[in-house]
Amino acid sequence: MFLVVTRQLDAYEKEDFEFQHLRPAYERASPVVRRHVMEVYRTGDVRLRGFIAGARGTKPLKDCTPSEIEHFIETHAGRQDWPKLFGGFLDLPLEYGLPLLDRFRVSGWEPDQPDLRSLYREALAETDAQPAPKKSDATSSVFARWLQDGAAMNAGSEEELLTRLAAATPPDGVKLVAALAKHPRLSDKAVQAVRTNAHWLVRLAGYAVGLPMRITESSAQDPNYWVRELAQAEGVLKVWPANATPADLEQLDGVPSEATVGRLGATRRVLRLLIAYRITAPDLEPMTTDAASDAGEFEPA
Repeated sequence: MFLVVTRQLDAYEKEDFEFQHLRPAYERASPVVRRHVMEVYRTGDVRLRGFIAGARGTKPLKDCTPSEIEHFIETHAGRQDWPKLFGGFLDLPLEYGLPLLDRFRVSGWEPDQPDLRSLYREALAETDAQPAPKKSDATSSVFARWLQDGAAMNAGSEEELLTRLAAATPPDGVKLVAALAKHPRLSDKAVQAVRTNAHWLVRLAGYAVGLPMRITESSAQDPNYWVRELAQAEGVLKVWPANATPADLEQLDGVPSEATVGRLGATRRVLRLLIAYRITAPDLEPMTTDAASDAGEFEPA
């Protein structure tokens, strides 16, 4: 390991035949040492050509470390290998999958298979930054209808809306938050006014419409139970769709409708799409990645 990292490759060749010692040492090494080895490997020196080609091969994403998953994403994004990335999206927890949707949105790519294309389009629609307003009906939650009414309001200036918000009842406050969200650039003052509003429904509306309030952090500190319960998405972000069961789908179907409203509910809505698809396609092959995650592109020359 020392001889390779210090680039004494002639001396290394005399000590180790076909990487018999280097590979086990690499497996045991820290991420920092691995990166040093891979820096040497990426120089293209022919003496190291077989190091990765003969390595451990591939393993499922579910068995990968976070750094290996990030490597998988960045490698295939760099190649614009959208089918491979979409296969990862079907497997990975949404802490990785949601940012992938932003990449897909600007790529213009779509899956060839009709069922996957339908799933893909639904996931993009659920996470659209400016989703089309849905018509209110008798099955909508009261909270959702308030948001829809606010989105349909003729939004005044930010200052005017904030003045009205300070004296509004909770239902009107929710509508005003939805109207505020229509402004392309809200000031920190406006966000703070929503975040610190005296009524929890108004604060919840801020998460629902996607104001710059960190769902997985700020909501956890809110003194109100319902804001923490409905806006907290951290657990949902960690679920592996391939490991989900019909019982998990039933649990998602049973959450209060407020938990699926707006952008805060997008995570739950997309997870439901993925679980429903995985349950109906149980033979879907798991996505794999190269075992040596720090190596870049690990295809034999």
